[in-house]
Amino acid sequence: MKRPFPVALRRWEKIAGLVWLAAYVFLMGSAVTLLLGLLGLPDDDLTRNKVFYIAGFLITAALLWRFLRDSLAAAAREPGRLIRGAVFGWCLYAAAQVGAGIVFERFAPELTSPNDQVIASLTAENFPMMLAATVLLTPLTEETLLRGVLFGSVREKSRPAAYAVTALVFAGMHLVPYLPEMDAGTAALNGLLYVLPSLALCASYELGGTIWTPVLVHAAINGIGMLALRG
Repeated sequence: MKRPFPVALRRWEKIAGLVWLAAYVFLMGSAVTLLLGLLGLPDDDLTRNKVFYIAGFLITAALLWRFLRDSLAAAAREPGRLIRGAVFGWCLYAAAQVGAGIVFERFAPELTSPNDQVIASLTAENFPMMLAATVLLTPLTEETLLRGVLFGSVREKSRPAAYAVTALVFAGMHLVPYLPEMDAGTAALNGLLYVLPSLALCASYELGGTIWTPVLVHAAINGIGMLALRG
């Protein structure tokens, strides 16, 4: 039986969070490009992504600051639960990566993630900025919106649906810009790169009982990836 989260979203926070999630996924990129043009700033990949990460975090934090604050207080009251959830989520993620690696080795040994290639290119240009973006801003923004708002809201109706919907949205937001370049098989295999981590992050949220649990796991995943790129 599902256990309620210690900190619940208020109705207006759910609505605002879901609307902002849709805007973040479908409109944010175009809005950043428009803003840079209006301000006369360079519209290169590095500048565009810097504004995207910072603006995404600031708007998310402004809308859901109470949820983040109260969730942090809940984590401080039960640090053991947070740690158990983080360790469990990390182990589940690691196991999923091993399983996915076996699948890729069998069916697509040359598979590469377009999103990872973009991150690698931006990291080569400005490592400190991308480190802050991927380890701090992205986990806080994506976990608050996807696990906190989307997963938490759907979970009230159906726990299996919450896992499925959140995983699909998480995969979609990382794949949609690159779908015209992929065939169906490549898209499905790339989707596994995000579906499996999403399931692990949702599970860590449930066990840890605070949104800060998947934030920590997501930050650790991205941090290790960034250090690998730094090499």
